[in-house]
Amino acid sequence: MKIIVKSFYLIFPTILLVDMLSGFFQISVVTNLGRLLRIFLLVVFLIENIRLYSITKYFVFSRYFLFYGLFLFFRIPTDIYVMTGFWEFSKLLYSILGINVLYAYLKIGVLDFDEYFDIIKICVYTSIIFTVFSYITGLINEDYNLAAYFNLFITPILLYRSGFYKKDRLPFVLSMFSIIATLKRGAILAFFLANISFIVLNIKKFKLKQTIVFIIVSIFLFQGISLLINNRVNSSSNKGFQNRFAIEQFDVSNPETSDGRAIKYIMMVTDWYDSGNYFLGFGNRAYSYSHDSPNRLSRPHSDIFGHIYEHGLVGLLFILGLYFKILYFYLKLRKFDKNNSSIIIVFLVILFLTNLYSGVMYSTNLFFLLSILPLIQSDLEKKLYYA
Repeated sequence: MKIIVKSFYLIFPTILLVDMLSGFFQISVVTNLGRLLRIFLLVVFLIENIRLYSITKYFVFSRYFLFYGLFLFFRIPTDIYVMTGFWEFSKLLYSILGINVLYAYLKIGVLDFDEYFDIIKICVYTSIIFTVFSYITGLINEDYNLAAYFNLFITPILLYRSGFYKKDRLPFVLSMFSIIATLKRGAILAFFLANISFIVLNIKKFKLKQTIVFIIVSIFLFQGISLLINNRVNSSSNKGFQNRFAIEQFDVSNPETSDGRAIKYIMMVTDWYDSGNYFLGFGNRAYSYSHDSPNRLSRPHSDIFGHIYEHGLVGLLFILGLYFKILYFYLKLRKFDKNNSSIIIVFLVILFLTNLYSGVMYSTNLFFLLSILPLIQSDLEKKLYYA
């Protein structure tokens, strides 16, 4: 097992770098390398889940993700292209099996939080180097940039580590810079709302001086975001990129000038309701096939509305069930650890927002977002054991 843990130091940053490179350059060799490494980890996670079941069954979220995974697995035959549907499902399976293994390793002492955080830091440094490179070269003008959402997904871990912004500030600042510099609107919004939630929930822990510093820093950050957006948009010849930051993008009543997601969500719900397929929807990845474009397969850009369209009320209940499970975990944790319980709310804010307007359940970096759950549970169990 120690060999597996040591391999994480190399494999996770490599997968992240490969995913970022393939997102821009579309080199088949690079893309296949990332897939091969992820398949390797998936097999390892599967074996370890079976071998360590006596431990993983105590992870609070293991049973929920078991039933959620089984539901989506049995929905794969409704996909027009079953093998492609299975490949997409494997991304989710990789994440939910991975967090079970992370919990087991933390529980038996094969891996500790310091070691896991070292892996996170290597990934942050990898992403920031690529972000700076892509910003300077203009590659960042393209539509796809994985670094923003990776850094957003590790925000709960960075806050958990920071001790209310008091330590390990460099990874946090670099991660924040990468989110802002990539100019992904959804990632920026979720990052700031998550941090605002964290500050509000822990306002009594901050002195007046710290609060004033937070306000000043926030003002400068928003000014910095505006400058970054203006400079990059003005220097870009990519009209699609420029239009993403036009004021008309926020006119949701006009699908011709706006981003169109609000209109898209309304149409998805309307189509689902008119179809009569209330309980199970249109089928696995049905939205992608019915709204396919010449250049690439469309995505619902929302787990909530995508599940309604493709999996009906049953799919929606699984999403809502996860929120209730997280809130219950928060209330239970709050009785024993008020300091760290706020991290669960930070996690929920990020999860809900990305579920709402981005779509995260099939993200290749979902593992990093979910990993805060086994980290906090294992930490709480250690504190109660030695109390």
